[in-house]
Amino acid sequence: MFCDFIISGAGLSGVLAAQLLKKLGFSYYIFDKSNGSRVDYRTSAISYESARFFETLGLWDAIAPSAVPILDIYTFQEKSASFLHFESGDADIDSPMSYVVPNLVLQDVLYRGIEINYAQAYEKIDYSHDRVRVNFQDDTIVEGRYMLVAEGRNSNTAGLLGFKMISAGYRQACVVCNLRSTGREHYNIAVELFLEGGPFALLPLSKKTDFSLIWTVKFPFAETLKNMDEQQFLGEVQKISGIEFKKVLTPRISYPLLLSFCISPRKGPVILIGDSFHAIHPVAGQGFNLAVYDLRDLYNVLNKYGLDAFDGLIDTYISKRRKSVLSMVAFTDFLVRSFSGKSVLMRCARGLVLDFIESNMKLKRFFVTRAAGKDL
Repeated sequence: MFCDFIISGAGLSGVLAAQLLKKLGFSYYIFDKSNGSRVDYRTSAISYESARFFETLGLWDAIAPSAVPILDIYTFQEKSASFLHFESGDADIDSPMSYVVPNLVLQDVLYRGIEINYAQAYEKIDYSHDRVRVNFQDDTIVEGRYMLVAEGRNSNTAGLLGFKMISAGYRQACVVCNLRSTGREHYNIAVELFLEGGPFALLPLSKKTDFSLIWTVKFPFAETLKNMDEQQFLGEVQKISGIEFKKVLTPRISYPLLLSFCISPRKGPVILIGDSFHAIHPVAGQGFNLAVYDLRDLYNVLNKYGLDAFDGLIDTYISKRRKSVLSMVAFTDFLVRSFSGKSVLMRCARGLVLDFIESNMKLKRFFVTRAAGKDL
């Protein structure tokens, strides 16, 4: 068979790509080597700009009832009185700067109407300047004008086709789960505390006493936290947050953190998107949003110029995305490396930085605008 786009990978980025192609009337073939099991208890921070793109695709109305607005963000560092307070009103937008959405809701909405070919592995991929050919193990052959690789970090296809990745490990892992307090409400406030081992964040969920925990720790401690008795685990969270929790609502999940970025995410008609193109630290909550911006910009180009003109515009599209991604890669990497560690001098310096930003409205507006996804 022949189609306009072949999509490799049926995670959130892959199916969102299928949704935008469907919206524009282009044919696509999306496949995934997995069997289709997609239970994901995590949450995603959805920026103002991402929400606007979902609205463009006609998806936001189904997501919105489960989207919890973040109205304020407080940032602290351990053993310091310095802090930052961001609020949506600091930026020139007419909505909250971001929302918290359960991934189960995103999956439910984004997968609607998308026919996915699961449990399908390929034998080989060949491409020329204007065609991609995928030979599958079941003897199916699919050809397309373009191929979008949305397999997530450590993409097999990116490796097979020789895409050069810049990678760095943080020697950290992230522990995530949802929690219920004994009565303390979140008031739509997100809190992030920079600790020696990494950032500790609590995000608001739909029930006023429910929180999403994203806790970055050093590798060995992640497994300890994951396997700890529930009450002991809740005690550890309370020590840091000062909030008394009574229940862990979802399984505790841990995964290693790394930085991965491809300088040249295009080879002929093959283009990397999402985490296959860029995987960043969750410190700023922008990982999935960057993938959405990849697809928003792709949608805008295809919608304005059409498929026949796309080949001449790919490099312009890639250049814009590279600039956006590089700025976020640099920012998140700087945060992680600057706000970790024991040094008293560094802690004092970080405190001065926090105080300076807190007192400077122009800088606060810049950071809130970035959190909302403007200019990314």
